[in-house]
Amino acid sequence: MKRVIFTLLIIALTGCGEEDKMMIGNSKGKIKESLKRLLLRTNDDAFVIFSECKTNKYCQFANSKNGLFFDLPFLTLSDEEVKRAEVVLAKHGIHKAVYCPMYDPSGKEIQGWKAFQKELGDNVDMATEIVIDIFSEVYQFKPNVQIQMEEN
Repeated sequence: MKRVIFTLLIIALTGCGEEDKMMIGNSKGKIKESLKRLLLRTNDDAFVIFSECKTNKYCQFANSKNGLFFDLPFLTLSDEEVKRAEVVLAKHGIHKAVYCPMYDPSGKEIQGWKAFQKELGDNVDMATEIVIDIFSEVYQFKPNVQIQMEEN
């Protein structure tokens, strides 16, 4: 997960390339295909991050041993977005946020953050709907918003 956060910081600093952009309103097929590719990757740090280029609002998925792993950290969420996320994600069986601690090499907790997370197995359809719902209902972007898809 450290690599995912590092990659997100790179996206935040560099922005979106024109070739990476797509509109959320007509991108269901592209989102689904990227999630299917994620399931096929075998590297331990396989991920895909969907982000809006101007605000760096995002959601991310990793390929865990159980399939797709959804993660929406509170890092870039406003208080209102957290409230909307609680309602929107409950429709997908994600009913509460979890605390994610970080530890130093000695095992002492040094910091942590909250996130909405869920193992989705190979349910690419649900994962696709979660992405669309996050950008349209949680972040309240219009269907023509440009998002970037970052895969490793």
